[in-house]
Amino acid sequence: MAYIRDKFEPKPVDSPEVKGVSMQVLIGKDEQSPTCIMRRFRVEAGGYSPHHQHNYEHVVYVLSGKGTLLASEKEREITSGNSLIVQPNEIHQFRADQGETLEFLCIIPKM
Repeated sequence: MAYIRDKFEPKPVDSPEVKGVSMQVLIGKDEQSPTCIMRRFRVEAGGYSPHHQHNYEHVVYVLSGKGTLLASEKEREITSGNSLIVQPNEIHQFRADQGETLEFLCIIPKM
C-alpha cells in the first residue's frame, strides 16, 4: 500500500562539527520503506554539514540555493536543480558558502 506523509518536523542537527543545519526525515523507518530513507536538509547561509564519510552512498537533489560540495578534497559548486551522488566512504561536506540558504533532498540506503 502506498504511504503519504504530509507533516514534517525539521530538527536542528546538534553537533560541534555542524553550523546552521536542520533535517527533516521525509521517508524513514516509520513509513516502512524496505530499501531507503529520504531526508530534506536546510543549510543556512554560512552554515555547513560535518566533514565526514559513511560506508553507503548519498543520492542528492538540490532543491534551492547555491553552495559547495567538498568531496574527495575537491570543491564543486552546487545549485538548484543539480543531482549528485556521494560515493560510499567518500569524505564529504555540504557548505552554504555562496550567500544563500542551501536546501537539498538526500536519499540513503536503509540500514
